[in-house]
Amino acid sequence: MEALLNRAQELHERLSQEPPTFTHEDLKTEHIWVSADGLTVMDFDSSCLADPALDVGYFLADWQFRQADLDDRRKDEMYESFLAGYVPRAPKDFLIRVRLCEAVELVKCAVRRVQLFEDDWASRTSELVERSQAVIDDVQRILVLRGRRFPMARRFDPSTAVMSKYLH
Repeated sequence: MEALLNRAQELHERLSQEPPTFTHEDLKTEHIWVSADGLTVMDFDSSCLADPALDVGYFLADWQFRQADLDDRRKDEMYESFLAGYVPRAPKDFLIRVRLCEAVELVKCAVRRVQLFEDDWASRTSELVERSQAVIDDVQRILVLRGRRFPMARRFDPSTAVMSKYLH
């Protein structure tokens, strides 16, 4: 996990950054209330000025954590549907930073949110860490394809490269 987080930080430092903006810092599904009148976002006690990619990455990681029982095809469809709303107006480096934030949050979910008393805790932890690895590998591959110089990761699973078509 430490190596994954170090890779994410190294890749993040090589991307263009945006000025810090107001972020929720804990944007997950349980903090969004859906009603007939629209959406209400709650629990702003962690809010601060930070990279706006954090909220989107956090939300995506939380969503994947909560949707562990969906098959991969359905997860990918829902994932792409959510991100498609950001693609037309988001700079490519923003989307890449979103993916890196997502990867970091997936590791945090593995450490903080998987309950050790659950029968499948080991496989859930492993799945979250593997997903984080795949996201980081995907980001690194995309950056190499865009002409940025990074050593390629040893392992890359193209089945998890949902965003690559948006970032080229």
